[in-house]
Amino acid sequence: MDASGINERTLSGLRRWNVGLSLLHGLQVVAVLVLASDLAITVTSQFPTGPPGTPAVAPEPLFDVRVGLAIAVFLALAALDHLLTATILRGRYEADLRAGLNRFRWMEYSVSSTIMVLLIAFYNGITGIAAVVGIIGANVAMILFGWVQELMNPPGRTRTTMLPFWFGCVAGAAPWVAILVNAFGADTVPGFVYGIIVSLFV
Repeated sequence: MDASGINERTLSGLRRWNVGLSLLHGLQVVAVLVLASDLAITVTSQFPTGPPGTPAVAPEPLFDVRVGLAIAVFLALAALDHLLTATILRGRYEADLRAGLNRFRWMEYSVSSTIMVLLIAFYNGITGIAAVVGIIGANVAMILFGWVQELMNPPGRTRTTMLPFWFGCVAGAAPWVAILVNAFGADTVPGFVYGIIVSLFV
């Protein structure tokens, strides 16, 4: 059984949207690369130097993340997703849609949304490599639970389960708890950072 609302007409219209959005995101990539500054945020390490209880050493720089380049990669991933699903992966994409799936969306989101969450974490002072790895793992898990949610609820099912969705919510909440702790615990945080956080929940 095909998913509700999926037919040749809607698939044809969706292809046009995918082509258009790939072009739009491609233009955004170019604009960001042209207009972006050299602003970079340093990811740091703080490795133990003794037994448990030893005072922590000062964080040391590991590598820099250029903010403009990271945003360009985020947009480029969206452009690539739309382009591939409108062209060489169109057959697989449309077959998935008929089956109530959109695996390419989840693949792209698992990377692109993680980039955005990391940038927001960076702006709130979360730059330690251990925290960065944890945020990546939690956010990717959240997105992949969305994929599992679709797999477990195919068209024609007699029962719907929301278990993967709720598991994803638990995994996805962890980075935001860390971000909010830093945002509201800091003495001084730029106003636009609060704006970013609030806008995501409106």
